[in-house]
Amino acid sequence: MHSNRVPPSATFAWGNVSEDFALFRTLSAEQRRIAFGAMTRRDLVRGELLVEQGGASDALFLVLHGALAVYRTSHPEPIAELRAGELVGEIGFFANIPRTANVIAIRDTSVLVLTRAAYTTLARETPEIVEALLAALARRFATETARLLPLRASPKARTVALISGGREPVPAAFEHRLREGLAAAGAEIVDLARVQAMFPGRALDASEVADWLNRIEYDAPLVAYFGGPDASDWARKTIRQADLVVFACRGHAPAPDLTEIERFACGVHPASTRRLVRVHDVRRHEVSGTAAWLARLPCFMHHHVALEDQLDIDSLVRFLCGRAVGFVAGGGGSLGTAHVGVYKAFRERGAMFDIFVGTSVGSAMAAGFAKN
Repeated sequence: MHSNRVPPSATFAWGNVSEDFALFRTLSAEQRRIAFGAMTRRDLVRGELLVEQGGASDALFLVLHGALAVYRTSHPEPIAELRAGELVGEIGFFANIPRTANVIAIRDTSVLVLTRAAYTTLARETPEIVEALLAALARRFATETARLLPLRASPKARTVALISGGREPVPAAFEHRLREGLAAAGAEIVDLARVQAMFPGRALDASEVADWLNRIEYDAPLVAYFGGPDASDWARKTIRQADLVVFACRGHAPAPDLTEIERFACGVHPASTRRLVRVHDVRRHEVSGTAAWLARLPCFMHHHVALEDQLDIDSLVRFLCGRAVGFVAGGGGSLGTAHVGVYKAFRERGAMFDIFVGTSVGSAMAAGFAKN
């Protein structure tokens, strides 16, 4: 893990920050210039600790891009996630008390750092900036109660990395059709060729590249990174950049030992942020071998995609975009057959379901609909 600090005027489009982040909207252009001049930039890689619970509150942070998770040592689940435009460490900073939680980068992330000494100078010379900071603090307190509730489910992914699983190549048609489906859904498609065309000769970890990637994320509902089949620097970059990693697999699971890129992805992402996609030529009512794949690559969810038509591709796109549609069938003994009429009415009106859930007799009916 590493981080670096650079002057904020070096590479980032600071005008965009002042336009996008509510913190700066009440400031004049000169006041923004003064504020940025007082801050330094710090870059963190995924998994790096920004703030340690119990540490000294000697600086205030503003998330430039990326994502941070807030943890308390007494609770294993994150109590909040912080993204672009949000303040970090303001409670301890303004109350002058030790840090109240750990803050860890869950994506490659950049923050602006305002030290206590720099803040004292701003408060003396430009009080309007202090007023803007306190207003942002008040907004945070207004939502604090809701944000303190533990996250019971993963938040909607903003970035997804697609990489190869196993050792058998996935048909090119799968990636081509998935790209088309994601683009039609409004997602930004990013691959190595696009990055190299934008930044010829630049390193993938260059600040210009990171800022451009995160600008895309800020504007788009979903960014889909296509990492390619190999354990390249680009594939590793996409995995670190992503909220969710998707393994595209073909055929039967190979020997248990993981490939290099599988090991890296599993080291970065827990099972809760991993998905498995098995790609088939044709659709079958029953598929074997999935348990072996999940033993090899434990994942929160898995999908089967048949290339004979677009149905499964469209369903996968809806899942990745957070728009999957479910059919939920309740219990009720003899009332279970009523679900048949309800399901038929939905299908006659063109509804497509991506997941089926049921309880009691409803579970039996939902299983039948899923198998149909």
